[in-house]
This record gives sequence, C-alpha cells and structure tokens, in this order.
Amino acid sequence: MDRNLKLGLLITGITVLLAGCVPTSELPTNGQGKGTESGITPAPEQEEVTPARLDCDAPTERAIRTTIGNQIDAFTQGDFEAAYDLAAPSFRQRVTLSYFEEIIRADYSMLLEASGFSMSLCRTNSTTTTAEALITIRPLTGETSQLVYDLENTEEGWKIAGAMVANTPRTAT
Repeated sequence: MDRNLKLGLLITGITVLLAGCVPTSELPTNGQGKGTESGITPAPEQEEVTPARLDCDAPTERAIRTTIGNQIDAFTQGDFEAAYDLAAPSFRQRVTLSYFEEIIRADYSMLLEASGFSMSLCRTNSTTTTAEALITIRPLTGETSQLVYDLENTEEGWKIAGAMVANTPRTAT
C-alpha cells in the first residue's frame, strides 16, 4: 500500500473521530446485506497514539460486512429507521434520526441508490472492540464512491460509529 493511501486513511480516520461523521458503504447485496466479494488489503501500522490495528479474522469480517450491507439495504429501501438502528450507541447519542436522514440525503446520497458494495480493507484493534472498513459503493448508474467506516463491537454485535467519503468518485464500468 503506498504512502499516500496510508496517510489518507489515517487522516480520514482521525477526521471521522473528531467530526463525528455519519455512517454510510460494494458487495452485491442479496437483499439481506450479505455480499459475495472481498479483497482484504492490510492497513498500515500506525505510529500514533492509536491502538494497533490487525486484519479482521473471517467471523469479524463477515459480521462487519453484514452490518454494513444491512444498512445499505435499508438506505436503498428508504428505511432510515432501520439504517439508524445499525448505528452505534455513541453515534445515536450525538445524532437524532431526523438529522441522520438529513445528512444521508445531503452528503451520502450514493447510499440511497447503491446496487452493491465491496470491502477492500477490514482492520480491528487488538481487543476487537473497534474496527474500520474501506468500502466501495457501486451505484445503479454513475460513479463509484469509497467510504471509510468506523465500527464498534457492542453487546448487540457490530454497529456503525461513523463513515466518511474516502476519495473522489470514479465512473462505474
């Protein structure tokens, strides 16, 4: 992984933590949020004060992929309440359902028309309490978008703590 991508992921992660951004994520979904494609790329070890990140194990990756896929399915069906239910408690304490919907419609509209997504990065901290995932959203038409998701492992399973657009969109082929 080149230095610029590493730096970009680090800056994005820090920005998400500081800004409390809204969740949002390309595996083709089957209506149940389960994808069929994966290409894990390890993220850099960080020299900052953040905990060490490790590649997700297979069960963790499946659970995270399911959470993100279920939220994307909810968005494509216009079910903001179901999508909001997949947000981490820490996120829901900061953002109301109505504000969540407003942010998704204004800044993450690609999620409303997603035809699928893929996960190219899944990293967790050493205690498996938090994770990050790099997701590419495939739209019905137009440009793909990449999002970096931050997730928390709760008593109810993996929940989305935030997401941020990671790059400039590319035209889907």
